[in-house]
Amino acid sequence: MEAGEPSCSGHGRSAEGNAGVTRRGWILFGAMGVIWGIPYLLIKVAVGELSPASLVFLRTATGALLLIPIAARR
Repeated sequence: MEAGEPSCSGHGRSAEGNAGVTRRGWILFGAMGVIWGIPYLLIKVAVGELSPASLVFLRTATGALLLIPIAARR
């Protein structure tokens, strides 16, 4: 690699200078996994109680209720 060329990682550091994942990175990764996984758990529970069509309707209606005011403001 010549001087002034970007490194492979794209973050301005060479691969040798990377210290690994920080504690904050692991916490954020774990939090994202929980945030991402909870809806799937709730869907699994809800399908036992509701039909899939009503579940889709409820999720879509909830999203619309949250997003329409934001879209109207913009």
